[in-house]
Amino acid sequence: MKVEINNGSHFCASHRFNEKLLSKPAIAWMQRYINGDTRFDKFLCGNDSYKDDTRISAYDYEDCL
Repeated sequence: MKVEINNGSHFCASHRFNEKLLSKPAIAWMQRYINGDTRFDKFLCGNDSYKDDTRISAYDYEDCL
């Protein structure tokens, strides 16, 4: 999975607005692949909310069916 923030540096996740933005896909990915909980697939593959946010320049998750 890749989430790219517009004009983001390596530390962009530390900015409070980006923390909120990145938390949903990050937590969903961890729940899915660390805990094996497939209920979180919908948050990873439902990327409409990610591509509509102007702060995100790219979102790619190749495991979506």
